[in-house]
Amino acid sequence: IAESQAGIGPMCFTRTCARSSEVAECVSIEAEIRRRQELDFSREGPYPLFTSTKHTPYVTIGEDLVTIVVGQGAATNGSVGAVHPMVDGGPESIHYIEVVYAVDEDGTVLGMKRLSPTDAAPAMMTFKRPADGTVITPYLYCNLHGWHQGVPVTVESPAVGCSVAECVPGWDASTGLMVQDGSGTCPALVAEYIRRQSQLFGTTEPIDGTLEVNYKHAPFLFVNGTTATVVVGQGALPGVADGLIHPMDGEKEVPHFIEAIYVENQDGEVVALRELSLLEASPATFVFAIPEGTTSLTPYEFCNQHGLYRGAAVAIAESQAGIGPMCFTRTCARSSEVAECVSIEAEIRRRQELDFSREGPYPLFTSTKHTPYVTIGEDLVTIVVGQGAATNGSVGAVHPMVDGGPESIHYIEVVYAVDEDGTVLGMKRLSPTDAAPAMMTFKRPADGTVITPYLYCNLHGWHQGVPVTVESPAVGCSVAECVPGWDASTGLMVQDGSGTCPALVAEYIRRQSQLFGTTEPIDGTLEVNYKHAPFLFVNGTTATVVVGQGALPGVADGLIHPMDGEKEVPHFIEAIYVENQDGEVVALRELSLLEASPATFVFAIPEGTTSLTPYEFCNQHGLYRGAAVAIAESQAG
Repeated sequence: IAESQAGIGPMCFTRTCARSSEVAECVSIEAEIRRRQELDFSREGPYPLFTSTKHTPYVTIGEDLVTIVVGQGAATNGSVGAVHPMVDGGPESIHYIEVVYAVDEDGTVLGMKRLSPTDAAPAMMTFKRPADGTVITPYLYCNLHGWHQGVPVTVESPAVGCSVAECVPGWDASTGLMVQDGSGTCPALVAEYIRRQSQLFGTTEPIDGTLEVNYKHAPFLFVNGTTATVVVGQGALPGVADGLIHPMDGEKEVPHFIEAIYVENQDGEVVALRELSLLEASPATFVFAIPEGTTSLTPYEFCNQHGLYRGAAVAIAESQAGIGPMCFTRTCARSSEVAECVSIEAEIRRRQELDFSREGPYPLFTSTKHTPYVTIGEDLVTIVVGQGAATNGSVGAVHPMVDGGPESIHYIEVVYAVDEDGTVLGMKRLSPTDAAPAMMTFKRPADGTVITPYLYCNLHGWHQGVPVTVESPAVGCSVAECVPGWDASTGLMVQDGSGTCPALVAEYIRRQSQLFGTTEPIDGTLEVNYKHAPFLFVNGTTATVVVGQGALPGVADGLIHPMDGEKEVPHFIEAIYVENQDGEVVALRELSLLEASPATFVFAIPEGTTSLTPYEFCNQHGLYRGAAVAIAESQAG
């Protein structure tokens, strides 16, 4: 490459695919997974359930979206099991999830995502929730350990829950099925109430609800059989006609409501907790089954304005304690989501003024760790918190989610987004035990919508992110998930996936070693290899790589490598990449299985280039290196 031919900074990487052929692409990718499983692991299908919980995909069904995460540790927020790593080391150490996908009961692909080694762990994907009754079976392919299946889950309408509260149950580690058990979340939330009590009143002690002066805020607990009920305010007790009842005024300009009710047993363990909706009617109420082994229950409530109150302990007879612990429940009125979002935003405004003496959020990039970043996909919008989350760890920090005691708890309480009119597009309340990075997804709004993201940190308040306008992309599909990088100085997206190119090349070299016992590419300059050889030619300041001698301009009778991605046993070019005179990857393209032959890659020659060497990776026959081409100074432009 002559100096004149090298003119722009490195461009890496591009993923393209045909949006109109998503389903066919998914089918072809699954066929390629089947071929590799048979070749590399001598198995005709995926490994059975829970062969490795680290390699198991887990399904969570939300109101609008289905989420798949990889690894029992990801499904349990780290309480049980491991999260599968995403390691972008060299050919000796690279280890990552290549593909995550799900099929229905007929084997039709519902959603599929190809990942890169530089993607953050846990590997995950989201897709639109299918119709009730659909059976979703998740799968993954690990570059080192192959094809694994997860537990089939049937889509059913939940009894309660909404996009505001994001009622997410825990996981039964022995079966992988969902159960209503949020182990670890209850004490973490209680720690936050105690921290805020200290912030409000300079003490971690709850206010004594047994004193008559406090009966309006007092939580009262009474028992009926093996069921306990907590109400807030003496007037809410059965048979008390003239006592005070605490209001639930979540829709007022300055909200005043009970945030949560929880109950401790005789050992000080939290056995039941409920976060209330701002829109519930008074009295604030919580009904739960009494856990086995209980001899005493003490109720607590947290008022958003007046803090933490403790009620009187109630003795529990052995005959009244009947089931195992239940913790925790979140409920909200599905029909009033928008109103709930508005009320939560009003509460955020109140706390920002009270705790930080500010009338609005902190300005852009006050703290990049506290900045929410928007990514707009074909169907979904994703918000992640922290520059490190937006750049896959290459720049900046990820905001932590720390579920320590009152002295150390630190987490993102709420993530949400509004449009140009201030209407809430999506909102998610998080728990201290949720995994970092804090994130949310919601349906992509209409083109032209301006999305502005916000968050509220329990310690550092209300922060705004960069507004992003929804525009239809030129290319991209749900299979390839074409995700650009981030400009750290502005928070805006740019086409630069720094770090991904060498990581992907390391994987091609590892697979070359697995196939042929050597990391050396096959020599494409030998005539016997011209069908697989990548040929590079230059036109002005643009370079083109084609695979197969017959794809070169003016060559009529040479061979061209096929792109047979739709065959039962796919045979296609997975990727083309190019190295400069220093062995640096300056351009890389992953190809769609459904592209027509010849496999082609066109890119602008980076400045400072004096030589370019093309490579291609064939899914069946491995890595080939073509002839180096000199670049003149005038061609680098």
